[in-house]
Amino acid sequence: MGFVNEILENFDRRTVDKKRDITLVRTGTSHPDYPTEFSLTIKGDSLTFEAIQRTEQLDNGKSNVYWDVINVLVPREFDHSKDNILETIEASLIAYGFAASTQNVEKTQVSIAPQVSI
Repeated sequence: MGFVNEILENFDRRTVDKKRDITLVRTGTSHPDYPTEFSLTIKGDSLTFEAIQRTEQLDNGKSNVYWDVINVLVPREFDHSKDNILETIEASLIAYGFAASTQNVEKTQVSIAPQVSI
């Protein structure tokens, strides 16, 4: 099944993979001049990360969305393997798209900054 977006009652949204019990929620601003903060919860344990979003308007009315992950904070008490965290962040952001509907998104691309380590 993988990640899907769900609309919540207060018009916020979250990106979930119910089979693997993973949830992505935007916790910070979605301003183009500042990084956006996210919380990624895996089986009850949360980590945070920041990513910078860029969009490219296409002639067909759709957009390409680019995310650059610049910081990942994993708490000491995080009780899961750290081996696949960056891949999970990438997959969840691709499904998330950007702060509005993904209906008009042609593609989403995620890159991890070289300084990011787990």
